[in-house]
Amino acid sequence: MSLNAHDEQATSAVVHPRKKPKVTKQPKYTIAEWDAKKEIIISLYILGNWPLSMVEGCMHVVFGFDASKSMYKKKLKEWHVFKNESSTQPQSRMDGPFTPLVKRRRCAGAKPQILAGYQSGAAFSWRTHDLMLDWPNAELKALACMLWSSGNYLMGLFDQGRPGETSSGWKVNLFGLTPPQGLVDYSTEWKAIADQCHGASTLISQGNGTQQKCQRTLLNVFKGIDQLAQQEDPWILVYLWRIILYLRGISYRIENKKVGIPSTSLGPHNDHLVGHVISSLAGLFIIRKGSSEMVYCLNSLRVFSLDRMKLAIERVFKFCTDSFQKLLGGSHPVVLIMVARFLRYWPAALADNVLVNYGTLVARSETEFGSSDERTIFFLTEYMYVAYYHGHNITLTYQLASDLCQRSEELGPVPQWGGKTYGLVLASKLLSRIDKEKGNIDRWHGRLTTLAEKLRNGDRECQTRALQIRRMMAHWYREAGNMERAQEQRGHADKIFITMRELGVEQGDWNLNWPFESGQCRPSELARLQATHLDRAFTWQDKLCF
Repeated sequence: MSLNAHDEQATSAVVHPRKKPKVTKQPKYTIAEWDAKKEIIISLYILGNWPLSMVEGCMHVVFGFDASKSMYKKKLKEWHVFKNESSTQPQSRMDGPFTPLVKRRRCAGAKPQILAGYQSGAAFSWRTHDLMLDWPNAELKALACMLWSSGNYLMGLFDQGRPGETSSGWKVNLFGLTPPQGLVDYSTEWKAIADQCHGASTLISQGNGTQQKCQRTLLNVFKGIDQLAQQEDPWILVYLWRIILYLRGISYRIENKKVGIPSTSLGPHNDHLVGHVISSLAGLFIIRKGSSEMVYCLNSLRVFSLDRMKLAIERVFKFCTDSFQKLLGGSHPVVLIMVARFLRYWPAALADNVLVNYGTLVARSETEFGSSDERTIFFLTEYMYVAYYHGHNITLTYQLASDLCQRSEELGPVPQWGGKTYGLVLASKLLSRIDKEKGNIDRWHGRLTTLAEKLRNGDRECQTRALQIRRMMAHWYREAGNMERAQEQRGHADKIFITMRELGVEQGDWNLNWPFESGQCRPSELARLQATHLDRAFTWQDKLCF
């Protein structure tokens, strides 16, 4: 046998394992789907100067386009789109006269450090529903503008500048946000305005001649907004969306003919309540040379009709909540406030997580400030609210409400409406509601009667709550079939109402009754300001059209 033949036999005896065919993983989205979103992605990434993570989040929230970050990087490379994110300069690639919120170069990574105590907070994931793939282009453009504007506004607020600079933005503390020098923390005032809007919405839903009372409450709301819109404030992004949702509900009831018409189509002299609030607030920002981002955001919201506005606000609120969470951590009080009020949009199991975080927050506040401090009372009140309305934990609610009543029971001879008074009223109502469901009539009657008598001697806000309590008691007695007791409580309510009666404003004509003390926010002046501002803005806004 030849050597070559031997080698051939030896070689043939070796069995090589057969290679498995390579399985090519199919991409989540096709080339056509990426091309359909190409213009939007590039507009936000380059024109809007968004970080890639914000572009990724926006595409997921607005369009349900849930691609991975690595795929975004791959596609941007294929499209020959490059940007140095390590030295971001807002609006550096934008045309037009856009005025940045902070007139200095941003420091790379100049965002607040998440405090160690809040790093372990739960990551809140929004429940995705009603994806907007079939929304009109004008609405998609407006929503993208709102997300872009609110994101830039928030980043500018927390910009700490470069090392050695004397100016700085808002900072994070354990229990809230610390304003820069020269600004004021208006968190309590913004919350009060949101609560007043809720009260006005409740009044208008009751009927029975409460519309004038609702309008008087709204006049106080508008005056409050006029005073608070003097500064750049992150609390605007926390409470503004709640305020607009409440006002939208009021418009639905009293201006039903305008429900399907966008504010942009109505004009300044015939606008509905929400449109007038939005355009007037934008006018204040223009007059006071405030943030252009908020002006663009508010004007974009006017594109939506009342029946379409709710979905847009939900998505902007979700984006703001996510942004605050990335900046502050999942269990920071600001994030908890935002999540708690809209908890129905998150998975139900998250309620337990929020309750645990609130319990930790209250304990921390008691150690830092004391059990009867206004700040501790505020956190305890929020904890109780979430436990009842979202956690549906009756046992915990009763425990927290009883504790809150003990801490806040001293109102004084002339009660003044404030955090402690609000906590006491809400706690008393919840305790009475639970007692009513258990059939303890004497207990809830005694508690509410005592509270109503005290509040009647207080300021106007306290008297309003006394009136509401008496009417609620009358309603409960009617439900129980005790018409004599119901009539008695109705009599008490009528006496309070007569005492509080004032000349009401004319119904409707919100634009004529707008009480901004600036004097310049009348319809004609607003129309001129808005037209001038929007004409300048079109140079960059049109690039977001898709």
